[in-house]
Amino acid sequence: MLALHRAGHIVLPAPRAGVPNNIIRRRPPERVGVDTTATSDLQPLDFVAVRRSPLERSWWEHVRLLRSKRWYRGGVYAVDGTTITIPYGEVANYKGAEQVGEACGYKLVVILNIEEGHERVVAWVLGGLARSEKTLLRYLLKRLREQFGRLGDWMKVLVMDRGYWGARLLLDLKRREGVDFVIRAGNDELDVVKDMEGLATLPTTVWHEREEDHSRLGRMRVKMAGFMELPLFNDRGEELGTCQGVIAEEYDLKGQLLPDRPRFRYMTSLAVDPASADSVQGVRTYYRRRWSVENQGFWVLTKRWNLDTLVARNLDANRARLNFALQLYNAENCCAWKHPGTFEEELPRLKRPPRGERLGRPSIMVYTPDGKVGSFQVKEYRHLVTTAVEKAVQARARKDLKAVIEQALKAGRSIEDILRDL
Repeated sequence: MLALHRAGHIVLPAPRAGVPNNIIRRRPPERVGVDTTATSDLQPLDFVAVRRSPLERSWWEHVRLLRSKRWYRGGVYAVDGTTITIPYGEVANYKGAEQVGEACGYKLVVILNIEEGHERVVAWVLGGLARSEKTLLRYLLKRLREQFGRLGDWMKVLVMDRGYWGARLLLDLKRREGVDFVIRAGNDELDVVKDMEGLATLPTTVWHEREEDHSRLGRMRVKMAGFMELPLFNDRGEELGTCQGVIAEEYDLKGQLLPDRPRFRYMTSLAVDPASADSVQGVRTYYRRRWSVENQGFWVLTKRWNLDTLVARNLDANRARLNFALQLYNAENCCAWKHPGTFEEELPRLKRPPRGERLGRPSIMVYTPDGKVGSFQVKEYRHLVTTAVEKAVQARARKDLKAVIEQALKAGRSIEDILRDL
């Protein structure tokens, strides 16, 4: 029969070839340092509590289940982070929390599949607030590689915000893992940014204009230009490799530059043809899809699942709750994708319609030793237990009756005498 089991184990039921365009290979005396740590040189992170716990195993079982059903689609993923801070005056005894200025708490980094309609979390990690998002990302990439093999076999593009800028990290992602990257340039002082700005002033640079719809700013006109083979250097002035770049400026429909909107500079390992408007705009489109992480990911997780609420001072307790909330987020998105209509419209399509109303009513969660979970109302659970007990009693009675008959026959009694006594 069903037995209560541990509550932390939930498994939800090619480019066109061309000559590089006017590359400026400057060697200024002082170069802006970039991160040069290779992903293969990573050491275990004690602050992430990375031991192979049942909680972590349950997450990877959950992801493997979704992958087996092909509920991750498209190969385009995005990484982003958010902070979970401790209320002022309550910072004492929070395990693993770190201080940055006056804020104290944790940093959560997630990798999501951002194919439209298939937004699913594939990996997450929780670290102290002072930890680098790049370090947390390297850890996630390492764990994904351990679980599912070479990243490039299933992840095609990884979209990142400027906080993950690092020449070695980006180039290793492409060379070693076969994953293309799209990222905003880290800051205006980077050499690759200065090179791209210099190329933008040349009369030979081709600019393209397209109109786009923005969720907050409405319809706008975007002016874009693409550049090939821009060199990336380390802090010693050594060239590590090249990438492509795109500059984008946003205007209103009257041609006026939008106020408080910076010039966007995107860097990518994808092939870019500066003469093709579709090729140039494609890079910007990839980056704009990253907003699904904030608009549909963290917003839903924060507003609906209270992701930014700490339930205890214990790190493992907070990680267990995050694990539970992120699995529920994936499950909800899977259900919304498979059953996009209203409850009344989708009810006939369900294989086994639920009995009774569960929302807002007490339910009993029952877990089996093999990791399955079921939700029952009190009446349903009482019927389940009563039926199981009745069957057990009947089975015991049959077993006892059989034993009595066999013993009497061995004693030489006739079947008539035995039945008369019974």
